[in-house]
Amino acid sequence: MRKGDFSASSSPIYDPLTGNPDGSGRQQFSVSPGDPNYSLCNTATNPQCLNIIPAARLDPSALKITPLIPDPNLSGTGRNYFASGPFNFARHQVDSKVDWYATPKLNLTGTFGVLHFDDVTPTVFGDALVGGPIGGSSNPGHGHGNTYRFTVIGTYAFTPNFLMDAHFGWARQGNASEQPGLGKNIGLDVLGIPGTNGSRKFESGWPEFDIDGFDTLGVPNNFMPYYRQDPQRQYVANFNWTKGTHNIRFGTDIYHQALNHAQAEFGGAYGAQGGFNFGRGVTQRCEEVNPDGTCAGVSDDSRSNSFAAFMLGLPDTRGRTFQVPDVYHIQAWLYSLYGRDRWNITPKLTLDLGLRWEYLPVPNRPDRGIERYDTETGKVLVCGIGSVPKDCGTEVSKKHFAPRVGLAYRATNSFVIRAGYGITNDPYEPLNGSRANYPILIALLQSNVKGMLATTQK
Repeated sequence: MRKGDFSASSSPIYDPLTGNPDGSGRQQFSVSPGDPNYSLCNTATNPQCLNIIPAARLDPSALKITPLIPDPNLSGTGRNYFASGPFNFARHQVDSKVDWYATPKLNLTGTFGVLHFDDVTPTVFGDALVGGPIGGSSNPGHGHGNTYRFTVIGTYAFTPNFLMDAHFGWARQGNASEQPGLGKNIGLDVLGIPGTNGSRKFESGWPEFDIDGFDTLGVPNNFMPYYRQDPQRQYVANFNWTKGTHNIRFGTDIYHQALNHAQAEFGGAYGAQGGFNFGRGVTQRCEEVNPDGTCAGVSDDSRSNSFAAFMLGLPDTRGRTFQVPDVYHIQAWLYSLYGRDRWNITPKLTLDLGLRWEYLPVPNRPDRGIERYDTETGKVLVCGIGSVPKDCGTEVSKKHFAPRVGLAYRATNSFVIRAGYGITNDPYEPLNGSRANYPILIALLQSNVKGMLATTQK
């Protein structure tokens, strides 16, 4: 099959350059004397030399890839290759804490922590650094990252009945995952496929080659590689006042979230290196045509049909995701205030009354708002640019009040009744879901294309 010989296939391999545009009338591949691939034909069993692709029709990029695919090492025609390799994961973590009793009224605590991890996941089909296609496992290659955190906590007693506790926290989680072969434009410079790869490192490496019925060759995940730095800051202050039978507590919580990513990941599309899908239909024949000209039934098919499409360099789908900025950013602020009164009405009865207010504005970019698709105009609005307001014209309620009430009654020394009611607003901010909207990422996906070496359309 790597040489274009599909004579052992149970399914006919048809020439897509013959027949009609709807796929009907196609002729089965064959070779004639004088063709370099005629030597592959066993005229005793296959006198017409059917299902053998002429040598001149084999795609030069495919011919560079197939010698790199390892031979089967298990029996059978499917799931017939096994490979194992040394997985490695190492994590180093340091946590520290310092307490300082500054005065009888003021206590301070500081914490600092750092975590570093490093892992290596082997690839199934060899090391891309020496030319082998990647293939196989999720997140193949080298993963690494660091997480840093810093917190300052303070408590202060204004009076014996009025206390404050507050803290500031900062954390930054950074992680990256890089497949082998980065730094070398394998698709463009080695395989000679226009439109693949680019000038930036995360655009380099192997493209993705999906052949129906076979494992992926090249980068197996469209989210590879990725580089992420996610900082967070939090400011919290609480006050506690005891007055008679009342214990009153109130405070604020201000939280900042941010994502800083380089990752050309777009659902349903290929990654930054580009990718191709080779389906069976490219080398099948339409046996029945609908009145509207579409195909109603095809010839028998097998995995050989899709691999033949690969050897011809004729994908049925190809594409690439282009990341416009080198790094894209998104951030959000979350604000909240609360107050609570714990009232010991009697030695047996305690009532808790509380109210929380939260304001969760629309996330934004550091220099403008996010993006929104306008269903009425069919346009993507880039918020904060031109006449589009920074908040995209979206109102976020400032009336998110969440009441809470609790009751505890001690009927006897061994029997207590508790009841409560409350409303909670989920503070989830859709940072990840809106981090890479168009035009941050632009996904190109083409169907029914002319081949790998055809000039990519814009």
